[in-house]
Amino acid sequence: MGADLERLRADRQSSGRDRLYEAVLVFLTVARERPHLYARMFVTPSREPQTLIDAASASQDAFLSIVADVVGQDDALRSGALLITSAHGIAGMEHSGQMGEAKWGTTGNELVHQLIALFGR
Repeated sequence: MGADLERLRADRQSSGRDRLYEAVLVFLTVARERPHLYARMFVTPSREPQTLIDAASASQDAFLSIVADVVGQDDALRSGALLITSAHGIAGMEHSGQMGEAKWGTTGNELVHQLIALFGR
């Protein structure tokens, strides 16, 4: 996950919004393909917590850098929190079978696009 976010942060060929969309999908892909790992991402580890905290911090820094490219540094934390909590909600709804095109007329990926489109700049 960290390597994917770093690759996106370094990518200057794609637009900021495209990189941000892909960055949010990094989280959703882990949630979709490795739900047990995704669930553990939100629990403080009991063994060697600093090692895992450092790795998580590096991923968060890369993500927030991508967010800042779209919304500016002043709004990066708040916007990043909005994106991550939204992705977490999408992941939870998908995992429980409650997020589907038949029910909502959209997909999780389309919701991410719509959310990013709300950001100015």
